[in-house]
Parts: sequence; C-alpha cells; structure tokens
Amino acid sequence: LDLIEGREGDIEFMASISYIHVIKNLQYLVTYIRYKLAFAIHHMAQFMAKPSPIHWIALKYILCY
Repeated sequence: LDLIEGREGDIEFMASISYIHVIKNLQYLVTYIRYKLAFAIHHMAQFMAKPSPIHWIALKYILCY
C-alpha cells in the first residue's frame, strides 16, 4: 500500500471521518491492553495531520484485528 500519495477529492472524504479520534483511542488501547499492535498504530499516527482514504482503509484493517 502506498500510504503517502493522495488523490483529488480525498480532502472532502477525509473531512467526514474522525481519523484522529480513532488513532488516539487505539493508541490508548495498545498502551494498556494490546501492546503488540503498538507498532501499527504508531505508524498510522504519523498520518494524522493529512490522512487519505488509503490510511482509513489501513486503519479499518487494524480495527478488524
């Protein structure tokens, strides 16, 4: 997955998603409950400033775990 590049229209899509809220809650969980997921969550946290739909897809994959 190319997690850096974005496409046009991504800004409107990502404005409707609470990406930062999900990342923060996951960071809390991995710190106290599922520390083995910490690497994946902290990697996804790097994109909190400007997430794209591919980041959201990857985050949903982590949530399914």
